[in-house]
Amino acid sequence: SPYIIARPQEQEQQQQQRPFQVIYIHLGVNRCARQFYLETRAFNEADFGCPDESGWQPRKEPISGTGSIDSTRNSSLPLSKVAESLRSRGFAVGLSMDAGRFVCNWTYFKSLMLAERCNNAQNSGALTLSGMNQVRVHAVFVHVPSTEQISFNTQWHFLRALLEELGTEATSNHFKLAFRPAS
Repeated sequence: SPYIIARPQEQEQQQQQRPFQVIYIHLGVNRCARQFYLETRAFNEADFGCPDESGWQPRKEPISGTGSIDSTRNSSLPLSKVAESLRSRGFAVGLSMDAGRFVCNWTYFKSLMLAERCNNAQNSGALTLSGMNQVRVHAVFVHVPSTEQISFNTQWHFLRALLEELGTEATSNHFKLAFRPAS
């Protein structure tokens, strides 16, 4: 037979050796956009043109005390490949290198920072998780157009396709991927 089928014990061992993938997916509305944008990076700068919901309005302040406001953090996900796959499925999607300086950028920068800290802590042995070989943490921010530009139904289908593409990418890299809605 040309196929080799792993025994259940071998499959379980292989599964335990794969890193468990956690991907924080953030969405923000860009009312001017006519397509979806996968944000590739976030800046260490909070410069809110108006106050957020709690009344906070930082002006040209670093989000993190380490690094200048020009420093960036980049997504560890292969977003150009994901965007290409989504375009081949008929979605209008582009890559963006600037999430702005308002709440979207602040949220994305904090998530990328958290992902980096978790991954570094695991690499150094400072963080261990019971029953798991390794966990890799990633973050992505997607700017979606308003529903006046792209219907809610199309946006829903896009988000499902995005999850599928992230899952496909994770699987192709021999990763175990699990999606769980935030509580």
